[in-house]
Amino acid sequence: MHSNVRKLLNNQYNSEMAAATMMFEYSARIDEYGMDHFSALLYDWAKEKLEHAQKLEWYLRLNEQWIRTNELATPKLVDSTEPLGILEAVSEYQRATAVAFDEIAEVALINKDFGTYNFVGFFIENQLYQKKKCADLINTFKMSEDLLIIDEKIKQIKEEHLANITKSHK
Repeated sequence: MHSNVRKLLNNQYNSEMAAATMMFEYSARIDEYGMDHFSALLYDWAKEKLEHAQKLEWYLRLNEQWIRTNELATPKLVDSTEPLGILEAVSEYQRATAVAFDEIAEVALINKDFGTYNFVGFFIENQLYQKKKCADLINTFKMSEDLLIIDEKIKQIKEEHLANITKSHK
């Protein structure tokens, strides 16, 4: 594995771990609003980030590379406790993650590391769904000011996106 590819994968591992803690905190903040579905969505995203970190660690280990903790990838927490502000921060993080995985794929391809190129395809596809979900959620916030109505709509969006992901992986 080329050192540039390893470095990017390691950075992304660290980013996923840091994002998990960020999502857990945001989930707790949203609990204060009684938005159970939004809080659960953020909690699920946190667990997904941990799973992504595990996949990255496994892949590096499989290639006899080992993770190193760094401070590079820690996302900045927003000061807001407002649900829309938190969602916008999560959406920005998802966009940055998509760019990071695109860069890993590009560097892997340049270095003819086809195994890594294929490996990150899963993450790239996942980010497409996450960006779409964030856009749908932000639109939901813009259509209503009633947090309970928004929370019910979030439940529907979560279920729709889960169904789409399930269909695409069959």
